[in-house]
Amino acid sequence: MSSDILKDISDEFLECQVCFRTYSQPKLLGCLHTFCEACLSKRVPEGTAEITCPVCSLTTPLPQDGVSRLKDDSFISNLVATVGAKKRVLKGTGNIPCEGCEDKKTATSRCVICNDFLCRSCVAAHRKMKVFRGHLVVSFDDMKKGLFDESPELKNGPTCDSHEGEKIRFFCKTCEIPVCHNCTVLDHSLPKHEISRLKTTSEELRRDIQHHIDEATRHKGILDRKSHDIERKKADFLKKNEDTCQRLEKKFEELAHNIDQLKEKALEMTKTKAAVKVKEMDTMKEKVDSYRSRLSNGCTYAENILTRGSDAEVAAAFHQMRASLSEGVRCSRRTEQYAPDLTSVWADVYDMELNRLLEDVREVLWMGDDEIAEMVQRTEGTFKFTVEDFTSLQDTASSPTFFFNNFLMNLECEPEYSPEDEEGKNQFETLGVFLGCKRYTQDSVWPCDASVDFRILPKKAGVNSHSVHMDHKFLEKDRPWGYPRFIAWKAICDEENGYIRNDRVTMEACVKVRNNGMDSNESF
Repeated sequence: MSSDILKDISDEFLECQVCFRTYSQPKLLGCLHTFCEACLSKRVPEGTAEITCPVCSLTTPLPQDGVSRLKDDSFISNLVATVGAKKRVLKGTGNIPCEGCEDKKTATSRCVICNDFLCRSCVAAHRKMKVFRGHLVVSFDDMKKGLFDESPELKNGPTCDSHEGEKIRFFCKTCEIPVCHNCTVLDHSLPKHEISRLKTTSEELRRDIQHHIDEATRHKGILDRKSHDIERKKADFLKKNEDTCQRLEKKFEELAHNIDQLKEKALEMTKTKAAVKVKEMDTMKEKVDSYRSRLSNGCTYAENILTRGSDAEVAAAFHQMRASLSEGVRCSRRTEQYAPDLTSVWADVYDMELNRLLEDVREVLWMGDDEIAEMVQRTEGTFKFTVEDFTSLQDTASSPTFFFNNFLMNLECEPEYSPEDEEGKNQFETLGVFLGCKRYTQDSVWPCDASVDFRILPKKAGVNSHSVHMDHKFLEKDRPWGYPRFIAWKAICDEENGYIRNDRVTMEACVKVRNNGMDSNESF
């Protein structure tokens, strides 16, 4: 029994998300969102080379002749025509005039190829005349029963982009695009191009897209969970921030009137730092939701075209669907490992100019806060920092601030250039790693005796971390220390060495502070 196409296809699926009307001359963008040609034309500034999707904001390159040359979404066009025709038939045949002749008699059937309603006389002509050979005429009774809803003959497959009016019957495996008979002779001829009949290749194309749908669906599930996890952590974070603000309010009330101004500053810093963190999580959640929506839309579109599309339609959209789903999965991987850093806000509250009230206020801020108290007592700490888009790194990448033993520390890495070559160009030669330090004090100098083990952590099993040990004694404030020639740049960028994956590199610094209270006059 045939499925009911009116039940299977929602009205929203056939509505443009710009004008919220049934699609008219639908155009398919690279993100697999479809819009009316007229709606897209209104959104393209003159002289632009790309168009931004009104739904997901991804861009699609514009052909030289503009929106009109974007890929026609024949799959949606056929659905609109089929669903619209069936709705008209179900409302009653008496109101449908023949569109094949000037007599405007009551229509009894519909030609799928012409997309015209026909009276009995035109039906007879259709079946006799040579020009209409191959046209499928469906009676209203059969349309009401849904006997032809899923028939491939109901679908006007896409025609060749290069040869107007030519039907797509072949697939060029070399170029991975559908072609017509003329293409196989002119532009995609043997032996340089491997050509197969569309009917022969269609199952292979469907299996390929189904594989990408499965992969995209799996990653969409990961993003669903990631979105929920970010929302939950955001709520926990806001609750903790609210508790911290309440604690600060209570503690500052115990101080004398001369620190009222300082109290307001501390609260402002707490809320400001929290806002930055919340914005970071909101931004990441927005990305996650955008990628999730993109994968969902892509899978829905691809599943519909696999289920209802003709071989030609699958072939026509094959390259675009696979590219869009693959890109969606790639974007998904970049966000799946995201974990909000929630540790530095409370430490950063302490980073203010306390002047003569520094010690008193410090005691207030630490009162009852086990997290800060524990960090103050520690003499050892291990910090990890993952650098995203590593191969695009041009300047210093700095980790969030880590706080312990009365120090603020940042793990930093940056590309170090080689001398200019004969053409006057510099090339990345090594990766430098450094530890930036800051201590809470009013002194212009302060001493410290510390050591650090810098490591680049492997991303592949069986690969050892690359590490360097360094002892350091210093008196200068805000002075970064480390190795400018930590490891060769090419050694990191070569995935075979196991230090980079998905363009991400993870650094680690293990720090030990032996003495942070030496006499500042001591000579090293």
